[in-house]
Amino acid sequence: MNTGIVKQENNTNINLKIRVIEKINDFESLRESWNNLSRGLAPINSFEWMFKWWKQYKFNNELKIVIAEKDQQIVGIAPLYIENTRAMHIIKLKKLCFLGGDISDYLDFLIEQNNDREEIFKALLDYSLENFTFDYLELRFINTAYPNFDLWQKYSEERELGLVLSKECPALKLDNYKTYSEYFGKISKSLKRNLKTRQNKLKKDGYEMEVVFKRDINGEDIELIGDINLNRQLYKVNKGELKRFCYFSDPQKLNFIKDYFCSEPDKSKMIAYLKLNGIVVSYILALLNDTTIFYWNTAVNTEYLTYGPSKFLINETIKYAFENNFKCFDFMRGKSSYKLEWSNCETINYNLMVKKSLKAKLIYFYRNHRPEFLKKEYSFNG
Repeated sequence: MNTGIVKQENNTNINLKIRVIEKINDFESLRESWNNLSRGLAPINSFEWMFKWWKQYKFNNELKIVIAEKDQQIVGIAPLYIENTRAMHIIKLKKLCFLGGDISDYLDFLIEQNNDREEIFKALLDYSLENFTFDYLELRFINTAYPNFDLWQKYSEERELGLVLSKECPALKLDNYKTYSEYFGKISKSLKRNLKTRQNKLKKDGYEMEVVFKRDINGEDIELIGDINLNRQLYKVNKGELKRFCYFSDPQKLNFIKDYFCSEPDKSKMIAYLKLNGIVVSYILALLNDTTIFYWNTAVNTEYLTYGPSKFLINETIKYAFENNFKCFDFMRGKSSYKLEWSNCETINYNLMVKKSLKAKLIYFYRNHRPEFLKKEYSFNG
């Protein structure tokens, strides 16, 4: 575990001790401080999410969590690791990344929100950039609604770091409406008409609809929704949508999902099912904090697409959010047209990217200028 003292050169007279967590046992000791600093953020930022994710992805990678302490109290955490990867299948490359990988939206430094916030942020960023050996910095999914986004903007501009737009994140602010009925009354006429038409078709074809909200998620639930998701993926591939991704087809992601969502039930996770005549035809695997339902993963049984079950389930889950006093329904990254039908605002995810080594610069130069016929064969990650 590396340590160091950082003295800020300003008038705040703040002295910070910086240390680096590199072993999983030391990581585990951070639970209480980590959850205190991530309180109010998406469950993705919690200790439980990050620790369980690292257990699946630690192989061949290097833990590099940067801790800032003041008066023996942890006041800042940079949740980082070095991914040992290969470019074009052969060239070894070290990437400095956020813990959580590509299944984790809304990543950030976790910092005590007080008058020292900027000094803590700067100390964590400086240490990470100057003391780790890596070829490429890729900090993904930094969200505009998060408390430190202003500092990511400021220091990316000052240091000419590449902060680039990644994905829009539609959301529904429920507190713009007094009741669910008021909200539903203001959605588009075409969406209302679509729901009514499909509801009539369900009735005509003899289907009864049931919605279930469940907190005690188990292995059978994950197996069920995994099958729905994989079948949906195959359906999309057969239609030529080759860029679609599926968490459940990746063993590491699947193991993480089981580990996190099937642990002891708590208020941070929920699964919503829509059943037709007792058969689950659509689901939403959601994350929750005190104010927000996060629409983390979903899929529909493609045999029932004509009935639009996902629309009914979104509608019922939004109604559930109103009834249980949530203030926001967050669709997370991806500006799909169906999300825009239900939402009334959006935030934006940005990626911070820096090519530090000459090797990384040459690889990216080649990637951007190589002949067209090679672009499908080679990519940065393999």
